[in-house]
Amino acid sequence: ELHLEGLGLRAEIFWDEQKIGEELTAYTPLTIRFDAGKKGVHTLKIVCDNTIEEIPESEFRRFYDFYGFGGIYREITLRRLPETFFDSVRVLPDMETGCIDLQVTLGGKEQPVTVWIDHKVCGKMPGSGSQTFPVDSPRAWSPEEPELHCLRLECGGDVYECRFGFRKIEIRNGQFYLNGKLLKLAGVNRHDVFPDTG
Repeated sequence: ELHLEGLGLRAEIFWDEQKIGEELTAYTPLTIRFDAGKKGVHTLKIVCDNTIEEIPESEFRRFYDFYGFGGIYREITLRRLPETFFDSVRVLPDMETGCIDLQVTLGGKEQPVTVWIDHKVCGKMPGSGSQTFPVDSPRAWSPEEPELHCLRLECGGDVYECRFGFRKIEIRNGQFYLNGKLLKLAGVNRHDVFPDTG
């Protein structure tokens, strides 16, 4: 499994000169699962292209608000997949119940999944599926107190870890509320990058 956290503007990915994937959207994470062949020395080649495409659907155009640099932007990881691996995991926290709805899809052989929340085993799942788990002492997340909980899943030789938070978001009369309190949002985003003007 090859995971690329971000590259651009477009790229083709080759393993031992065989194309195994491509990315057409800059900055977007990409995961490619492929047969790596026999144990030994292999070649991974990532060919990035930042040519401006003069077509309407192009992500970057001339005189856009910034210049899209080409290359590998973020981390790349390559791992041998175990017999059973986490294909996808979705954590849906419910602030009102203090529980999470955990949705797991396994790749390979189905096996039981051990679920840890905040460094304590809180149960098992029989394999792929959806199940609800209570969280001891659930804490609300906010910008002032960014409280997060830890989730760890173990299955066969694979481990999945992430952090999650409890929060409730509402829009009332055109205003933004977080956990029942009015939250004022203000943002500035200036990211010009041009060869002549900076």
